[in-house]
Amino acid sequence: MSSHNSHCFIPGCKTSYVTKSAQPKCSLSLFKVPDHKWSIWSSAISRADRQLTAKDRVCELHFHSEHVIREDKFRVGNDVVVLPRQRPRLHEDAVPCIFPNLFSYLTKERKLPRRTIV
Repeated sequence: MSSHNSHCFIPGCKTSYVTKSAQPKCSLSLFKVPDHKWSIWSSAISRADRQLTAKDRVCELHFHSEHVIREDKFRVGNDVVVLPRQRPRLHEDAVPCIFPNLFSYLTKERKLPRRTIV
């Protein structure tokens, strides 16, 4: 058994919860808390029963889709090469903000960039 939790830390989420047969129910990615985002993630996740630890993971369902990076883009000469990642990673600004199984006021709306008038 691995040293980290095999299910999502968000209350009510069953992502990658291991069944009796030890097979995950789904194959969504789980992300650990980045060291420099510890206090931000802790305050974003409202959980009264226990504190977020280094062993906990949060699944991709709790992030806006544009914060989950599934491919890398490289410029080779005049061409842009797109390579799919084996394991998705989170954008540096990603913070869990979508909590469908909790009270709706806990889910944060996505802030869109302000339009500039030309």
